[in-house]
Amino acid sequence: MVLAQRKQFRGDNPGCLAKTTHRPHLLQVTVAPRPATHPFKRYGQLTLGILLILGAGIVAPLPGPGGAFLFAGGMILVLRNSAWARQRWARLKRRFPRVGSFVDRMMRRGSALRRHARDKAAAAN
Repeated sequence: MVLAQRKQFRGDNPGCLAKTTHRPHLLQVTVAPRPATHPFKRYGQLTLGILLILGAGIVAPLPGPGGAFLFAGGMILVLRNSAWARQRWARLKRRFPRVGSFVDRMMRRGSALRRHARDKAAAAN
């Protein structure tokens, strides 16, 4: 679950040459902790996800869609087990919303299904 928080406004940033006169418009992304699982299981799934992503690059030149399925499976495992990866994924989706929503739909993520249902209901009204 990704939560957004407003950054605290500080009138002067010591690392900046110019004095800031407005509040930042970007949201800082914080990732909510996932339910506790055994660390060995989590690290094992994370390692398997990384191996699947690397395997997708090896299998991709072969005929057939095998690389896409390996990559999607690896992404699912990595996103479920790494807070850093979830944060980077949220930033990527914010920067490229069309690509992010397409990939979320293909991976059948819960957030994409809820967003799709909400957009469908809004279009019906």
